[in-house]
Amino acid sequence: MTKPPATLVAAGRPMPMFNVLGVTTLVHMELRRYLHGWHYAILAPVLTTLLFFAVFALALGADRAPVMGLPFFHFLAPGLIAMTAMSTAFEAAGWTAIDAKVNGTMDVLIAAPLRPGELVTGFLVAAVCLALINSLLVAVCMQPFVPLLPVAPLTALASLILGSLVFAVIGLLAGMWASKFDHVATVQNFLVAPAVFLSGAFFPISGYGPLLAEAMQGNPAFWAIDGVRRGFTATGESDGALTLPLLAVVAIVAVLFARHAVAAGWKLKR
Repeated sequence: MTKPPATLVAAGRPMPMFNVLGVTTLVHMELRRYLHGWHYAILAPVLTTLLFFAVFALALGADRAPVMGLPFFHFLAPGLIAMTAMSTAFEAAGWTAIDAKVNGTMDVLIAAPLRPGELVTGFLVAAVCLALINSLLVAVCMQPFVPLLPVAPLTALASLILGSLVFAVIGLLAGMWASKFDHVATVQNFLVAPAVFLSGAFFPISGYGPLLAEAMQGNPAFWAIDGVRRGFTATGESDGALTLPLLAVVAIVAVLFARHAVAAGWKLKR
């Protein structure tokens, strides 16, 4: 009589509380994909931000009056760094989600041994990592022109990470909602770009009218930009002791909402 094959002990082990290996693999896969398309994922957004800086430098030169007690370009540089991080995070998560739906990769990921929270974690961590890479490159490229090092690096880094996380969630939800690539671009052009551009990246929001200035005070993009600027220059428009915790709360709520949307299977298939 043939002896039945032995059962692997490892095959019967329970699912871990958090699938670290699965999430790490997903993050690694996404980062490799971003780096493979480095000219789109890295070069293009970095060059776009540097072009913004060049336009202001050529148009205003050294004649621009100080802003909030800072030389104008010392005010501008942190805003551009934060803007790059948030825009990159949105694009990375948004295009990943819609690409996975269109190409059928999302079906494979749903079938993988990844819980909804682990799937969301993989997408968001990869998007935030790319955002940090691009913002670091922008900061390094601007150093010859604006020699500016953070006076409170933890504040600047926390604001960058939390702001990127919020916009990565927005990108992920936009990609899940979209049925074609144009829909993600619509959200980017009509929601993300105004939210970031009007949040003090280029000029203080105190220069706006009272209604718009009040609206921007409740904008997470403003909290992130102001936090990064405070981390670099110790100068900001808001109360850093309040806005950074608020940004953390918004980021946590956004992640939990994204996890709930994935768990419910909301528009995961095309």
